Amino acid sequence: MPGLYAAGDAATRELICGAFTGGGSHNAAWALSSGFWAGAGAAQFAQANRLAASTHLRAQGRAGLLDARGQRMDSGALIKAVQDEVFPYQRNWFRHGEDLQASLGRLDTLWQQTRHAAPAADHEQTLRLREATAMLAVSRWMYRSALERTESRGMHRRSDYAGTDVTQRHRVISGGLDDVWTGHEHLGPVVEQLLRGQAA
Repeated sequence: MPGLYAAGDAATRELICGAFTGGGSHNAAWALSSGFWAGAGAAQFAQANRLAASTHLRAQGRAGLLDARGQRMDSGALIKAVQDEVFPYQRNWFRHGEDLQASLGRLDTLWQQTRHAAPAADHEQTLRLREATAMLAVSRWMYRSALERTESRGMHRRSDYAGTDVTQRHRVISGGLDDVWTGHEHLGPVVEQLLRGQAA
């Protein structure tokens, strides 16, 4: 997507870490390197694509920003509610389909509540609520992706699917806001070569 740059945990590390976490020096190297590349890329893009006065920007998503039909939502309470679903080991480390579905039910309810919340009182609270809403969106993508991968691989461990399935050597991609979708993306030749090298 032109103009969108990611670094650190928001950017994939699979080419240096595979399906597992980098840990220690790998994480530090990735944070520094990806931050440098993303910052340089963003600066170059901004210089080459200065917004004209006629440019129209469109907000993506409505949660906590546009609707005023409900009550105002506390961003701190929303963050705590999301953390309650993604922090416990029994839900997000040793994953099971039933537990994932139960968490998703609660997260989806939170999304609907946030989507219809009144705008925040000021610009600072608007920013905090949008940050909390982003955490909620990611948690819903994460658990729907986890349900889609019916195996254990790398950091993803399913207690109801403990083995690794060789037919699932693909990425699970997800997106959407009100309606979350998932799909498969086949690995590129570079990743395939890395996997063959690890197997050898």
